[in-house]
Amino acid sequence: MSKLNKTKVEELYIKGYGAKDIAKQLNYSPSTVRTCIERNFKSLKLTHEKAKQARKDIARIAKEETKKYMPDSTFVKKNRSAYKTNKETGDIELRKDLGYLMPYDVPTILKTEKCTSMKKEAERLASMIFKTLEERELPKAVLDDAVKIIDEKYILDTL
Repeated sequence: MSKLNKTKVEELYIKGYGAKDIAKQLNYSPSTVRTCIERNFKSLKLTHEKAKQARKDIARIAKEETKKYMPDSTFVKKNRSAYKTNKETGDIELRKDLGYLMPYDVPTILKTEKCTSMKKEAERLASMIFKTLEERELPKAVLDDAVKIIDEKYILDTL
């Protein structure tokens, strides 16, 4: 092995990587790397073991954290009493009238994906209904009555 490769092996060994991992990264056989470590870096064994243990601890903690993680949508579903639905946008928002403080990681708003506003959704639905009524070739009087009923229903529901 050249001097440059020994320094790379030393760096990786100090970081806690084993001979097989170092060999994969540097494209050498594991036995070559193992021999280099045994001959040149015996004095670094304690440092290597500490770094190796630290890497294992970090991996374990990261795995535990990912298992504990809960998406915002699930959190909102599980804690529904702390949220209210905004009637205009359809978004689910954290209630401000609660008498206690929330931690920083509690989601304050959950945006709805399908409709950006309830009014737009109502307009889209009304246009579909009108299109269906027009396709049926109904008389103008019947269409006007249907429009009145839809308008009245929409106005009553929004109040």
